[in-house]
Order: sequence, then structure tokens, then C-alpha cells
Amino acid sequence: MSIAGLTHSYFMTGTQVILQTLVEDEYRGRVMALFSLVWSMMVLSGFLLNFTAAFIGPTWALTGGTVIVLCFVCLSLARSAPLRRVTLAAKTAAD
Repeated sequence: MSIAGLTHSYFMTGTQVILQTLVEDEYRGRVMALFSLVWSMMVLSGFLLNFTAAFIGPTWALTGGTVIVLCFVCLSLARSAPLRRVTLAAKTAAD
């Protein structure tokens, strides 16, 4: 659980840094609001996972959820060239 917690913290911090670095100043608030909205939907996904586990068992429900997430990540990376080329660079005074 400690490794999962650390990984989650690293992911959340990295995602927020990438979003705030790449998004233009006038859109940053809107993008971060949408980001927060998406993460608040985890409650709904937890409900759906528990609902599914009641019918097919927790092992199969968790396995199915994992497969869905991995497929989504792989398809997102395969279809989005800009996502594969994301790099972070420090802003200079000239920017």
C-alpha cells in the first residue's frame, strides 16, 4: 500500500505540473477545474467496481477494471502523437 500511495502521489504531482506548464495562462483555471472534476469521479468508478464485484466476484471485477484502464492508456498513447512527444522545459525570461 505504501508503494501504491507513493506512486499515486507522484502521478498526481507530475500530472499537475505538466498541465500547469503546458496550458496557456488564460486557460489554466478552466483546465485545472476539469482535472479536479475528473478525479472527483473516482467515487463513481468505485461504486461501479463494487457493484460489479457483487455479481462476478472481486477478483474478476478488479481484473476487468485493470484491463479496461490498460487498454485505454495503450490506445491513448498509440493514437496521440503529441502525447508521446510531451517534454517539459523551463520557461526563460524571453518566453
